[in-house]
Parts: sequence; C-alpha cells; structure tokens
Amino acid sequence: MGVLFHADSDATFTLQVRTVVGRSPVCQIRLNDPRISGEHATLSWSGQRWELRDLASSNGTFVDGARVEPGQAVPLTPQNRLSFGHDGGGWSLLDDSGPVGGARELVGDRRAVARGDLLCLPDDQEPELCVYLDRTGRWVMERGDEVTPVADQAVVRAADSVWRLFLPDPVVPTLRADTGSDLRLSFRVSGDEEYVELDVLQQGRVHQVGANTFNYLLLVLARERLADAERGTSDPGWLHQEELSRKLGLHDTTIYTQIHRARTRLAKLGVAHAASLVERRQRTRQLRIGTHSLDVHRL
Repeated sequence: MGVLFHADSDATFTLQVRTVVGRSPVCQIRLNDPRISGEHATLSWSGQRWELRDLASSNGTFVDGARVEPGQAVPLTPQNRLSFGHDGGGWSLLDDSGPVGGARELVGDRRAVARGDLLCLPDDQEPELCVYLDRTGRWVMERGDEVTPVADQAVVRAADSVWRLFLPDPVVPTLRADTGSDLRLSFRVSGDEEYVELDVLQQGRVHQVGANTFNYLLLVLARERLADAERGTSDPGWLHQEELSRKLGLHDTTIYTQIHRARTRLAKLGVAHAASLVERRQRTRQLRIGTHSLDVHRL
C-alpha cells in the first residue's frame, strides 16, 4: 500500500486512492502550518503509479526543489523529495505500491485499513460489517447474511459510528474457476473432535492457521461440501444458516463473528482473496466453504 513519510516528524500516512493534503478538516492528511492552503495538493493512484498535483495553492508544492505547476500530474518514485508550502523537502514515498481499501470515522479519529482485499469495521476483533472484493471484482459489503455492492466514498454505519469508505478501483481477482478461490484447506481433527488444526495451501505455499475457535465451523462447512460432491450435487456445499447454527449450537451473531475472524486470520497470514474462504448466496441465508480442494485427517 502507498505510504507517505515525513522525515522531520518521523510520521507515516497511508495513502488512499485520492489523498488530499492541506489544513482543512476534510483533508486526509491534515497539516497545521499557516504556509499550507486549506486544500493544498493531492496524491492519486493512476493505476500504475502515484501522482502529485498542486491545487493552485498559495505557496506551492515542490518535487526535488522544483515548483509544480497547478493541476500538473507529476509521477512519483521513492527517490523524490516532496514539500508543501515551501521548498524544504522532508516528505517522500516510503512505499509506492498501490492503494488498499480503508475507512475513516466522520466524527472521531479512528481509521481502518484493509488487509489485502478485506476491510472489517469497526475492527478485526469485533467486526460488524466486512467489505471485500467478490469473485467478479466488485467491492461488496457483508453485514450479517446480507451482501450488497458498495462504492468508493460510500458512507456506512458500524458500531454506532459513521464511516467513509476509500476503495481502490477494483481489479478482477485472479481466482481459479474450478476451485473458486485457489485455496486448499487441510484439517487435522482429534478423535473426540474437540481439537481442530488447519493449514491453508495457496500457490505452493503453506499457511499454518493452527488451532482456532473458528476451525470447527470451517470443518462443518467443508464436510458439507465434500458430502454433496460425493452425492453428485451439481453445486455442492450450500448450507442454510439455520442448519449451521443447529449443528454448531451457535447464534447467528457468533457465526458471523467467527467467519470474519477466520477471514482476517488468513488475510494476516498473507492469503490472497481471504474473503472467498466462505461464500454467501444473496437473499437465501445460504453459505458454504469457498473451495472444493479439501481434505480431513484424524490426528
């Protein structure tokens, strides 16, 4: 993700698709300096690189000491030195990779940054909603069993707060059509089923998830898909949430939280498209494990 670094204060700022720098409260990077205009400059992702534009500021925006013409798009690299309101430098790109999704509280100081393509609000531990890229490359918002499309700059409510979403232009994810998510899940289960370990394999790499409370939920969904496939079901693995709740002895809210924590755990491990771990059918309250590459072993 793009990160702007200020050497004088040692501060870092995660860049959004379009980040406004200035003194105004609406700016994503707010600088309390009288030489800086209310909305001074922008840093924007072009799809391939970060670009800087001066917004006709009073005292100018500078790249390597040269003043930028207002409105001119200047491509940036980590080697460039930037400054706002004077030519003293001090700013640079610490990370020039593309932007990731994020959110900012409209009233308050909290911010949230996506892990890969997965953004949880208000946080990873107690998620009330989840925003992610679906299989077609659309940003969608999942709240409970409802999944709806969502766009950049949308305003949503989570945990009694209002948040604005900052979502990069979606790119269709490179998922294998035959597996749904290019994941292979390998479960190891104790004889009494009180202990479940999980490994996730993706593109030749093994991610050791270990033992977690959500593993048994994933195991139940995996077994449902395996059983349906053995019976020859054409679209296997779909389970009504009421049936899943009965099998697990858990309320809907607990199931929802465990699914989010499972996705977040995979995202933290570096698994691509972690949200595809569990799929939902809109308006049916059905869900399933997001891959048919599954195996279950006894410990």
